[in-house]
Amino acid sequence: MKIIHTLRALSRIKSVKHLMVVIFLLFVAVVVQSFTYNQGYIKANQKMTRALKYAAIFPDSILKVKTDFREILIEKTIIQGERKIHYISLLLPPVANCKVARIHQQLTDVALKAHHHLTVTKEFMVQSFVCNSAATFFFILGSASLAFITKSGFAQANPYLLNILICSIAIGSFFVGLSNVFKQEQNANDNLNMYIKCIDLEQKIRTELSTNNYILQKASQPCDTTSTLNKTIEAFDAQIANLNGVKLGFNIDALKTLSTQVLDSNFKP
Repeated sequence: MKIIHTLRALSRIKSVKHLMVVIFLLFVAVVVQSFTYNQGYIKANQKMTRALKYAAIFPDSILKVKTDFREILIEKTIIQGERKIHYISLLLPPVANCKVARIHQQLTDVALKAHHHLTVTKEFMVQSFVCNSAATFFFILGSASLAFITKSGFAQANPYLLNILICSIAIGSFFVGLSNVFKQEQNANDNLNMYIKCIDLEQKIRTELSTNNYILQKASQPCDTTSTLNKTIEAFDAQIANLNGVKLGFNIDALKTLSTQVLDSNFKP
């Protein structure tokens, strides 16, 4: 009972009431962020990237189904004593020739890179959706508050409406700044371009595996000392090397600019 009386007493203090409004708006921001992230992730998986190659990794249990799985990534588990080792692999037929096996490894590397870049693309797409949606929501809330305030003028306006206006603009600006600092749209586009390059290279490697006479005839035979396929393997290595690296960018200057603008608008006469 004492706690309830204390809370009622605090609720009569204006400063505490304004603090409660701020806390409530922050809670709304968390709810909006969580809801839009879940919705964005569902849409990204089920609509935007569902049909793209290597959009998902399948468990090895799917191999029990009799169908063609030559172009999907499979997660396998190896048990060594008490340890479980998980690794991701591309399903390819076993070969005895070391040169053909090397091209198979190159194909797997490219497929894993494609999956990585597509995963990063989806994450930044969802985060961009979250920031844009949340910023729009709070700017609309701020605009609605401003509409009510202008009816009576700022001098006669309800102080709680002013509080909602200021907090809504601040929270909306936070989400806009977050999107700019982490370069969400640019990072999504950069990784999507890398994904497309990986898929293009993968198609070239698969074409080589399907049309090269040496591969078709010698895949099941041991390695030989000829230079056949050497240039092909080296050319694929060079193209794979161009795909190495992590496509992530950050714009720290945007954070400095945003903080400077806020300080200038509030503290300069």
